[in-house]
Amino acid sequence: MWPRVLIFLSLALLTKAQSSETQSSTDVSCDQDTPCPAGQYCQVSIFSGFTENYYDGFCHDRGQVGDACPQNLITNCAGDGTCNPCSYNAYCSHGLCRYTDVDKYTACESDAGCSADKFCRIVADDEEDLLYSTCEVRPQVGDSCEASELHTKCPVDAQCTHGLCQYVNASQHIGCRSDEDCDGTSCRQAWGVYDVPDQDGEDEVLLYSVCQSIPEVGEACDPKFTRPCFDDAYCVGGRCVRESRLNGYCNLDDGYLCGRGTLCDDRQRRCLSDGSSGQDPCGIVQECSSAAYCDGSICRRKRAVTETCSSNGECESETCVQGVCAPDSGAVIVCASETDCPVVAGRQFLCQPNQGEADSAFARVCGRPITSGYGQRCKTTADCATDGYSCYKGDCMDRYKVQGKACQITSDCGGSQRKGNSADFYYIKFGFTCTNNQCEWFNKNDGCVGILDKITVNCYD
Repeated sequence: MWPRVLIFLSLALLTKAQSSETQSSTDVSCDQDTPCPAGQYCQVSIFSGFTENYYDGFCHDRGQVGDACPQNLITNCAGDGTCNPCSYNAYCSHGLCRYTDVDKYTACESDAGCSADKFCRIVADDEEDLLYSTCEVRPQVGDSCEASELHTKCPVDAQCTHGLCQYVNASQHIGCRSDEDCDGTSCRQAWGVYDVPDQDGEDEVLLYSVCQSIPEVGEACDPKFTRPCFDDAYCVGGRCVRESRLNGYCNLDDGYLCGRGTLCDDRQRRCLSDGSSGQDPCGIVQECSSAAYCDGSICRRKRAVTETCSSNGECESETCVQGVCAPDSGAVIVCASETDCPVVAGRQFLCQPNQGEADSAFARVCGRPITSGYGQRCKTTADCATDGYSCYKGDCMDRYKVQGKACQITSDCGGSQRKGNSADFYYIKFGFTCTNNQCEWFNKNDGCVGILDKITVNCYD
């Protein structure tokens, strides 16, 4: 039994889980000889008088830890993982999916086990048995909160009111009401919106305000302000950034990012096409990003294994064999049998147990176990070789698609990286954290590479 004094139940998660008896089903049927696609399982039942498992019904999505699972069905399948209703690292017990090794997902036992800016979120079932725990960033003023769970987790001078962390003495944090109150600067105001109007019918509240110039690209910002950044820049991870279009300037250190359909080439400092539009012109391969190739006039998305090709550069795997993109040490195909694997140059790739550490989430893969790269499995964002890609729950994908995705722990979002800036004067730490069960991007300075000048507070080598 998990100690009661440490329990802060995630009621929303468990209520949602217990309101659904089984995971969502599909129209794909399955039996003992026809397993389900990756990420799904085949329901199994057993009838009185029979001693063997009987596969029936349809494929269902595997549940995540905390999701309800069908406890009235045979789920261990005599060691056959194809009918496990939970994710690969979990099992079904007492109606809920639980981690097989919960110790690996126990980040803390109390707030003392987390850094000062975080609190320990412990998720347990209705019997107070631990499901997992995470160190999460404390909600700040203006962030959503639940009075039953997080009222002690707001900043020390704030409390949870109407679902928002608000200053206890709000008047002390209101520095202005309009630009007229400021001398040559702007009145920056942060407003909070209630999910449900208060007793006076108000649905928003002024949280705090300050006289301050509007920050420009690369400068620190507060996303809660009505106008957090100057012109068309927007606030990401406490810093004003601007999206560049195709062939526009990009430099993460300066706050210039690439928009959808493009990736930043670090060497050229340009946003190059990822080939997704099928309309971006090119003359040479250097005019396309690492996710695309130039067909002579247009940037095209690199092709997946088994698709036709005429050169190595057209394939995601960088391997073209007799006109077909073939697997190599940087590609992976999940399989249930040899029929799922390609035949390349007359050779049938075998479906075999995967022992590759980076891809242990896959039970079986075509060919030999592989390591991570663009479009493949990963443990952290550092495994994703393509610029602008991050690791989300084991898959390399566009960073913009990771932003806002659901998560339980920071590693679900790929974690963070630390590197020297373009001038190698100071370090940049960037990546994702799991905040309020959503992947949130951040980017900040993280110390000097060389020496800190205490007078100018600048780094130099």
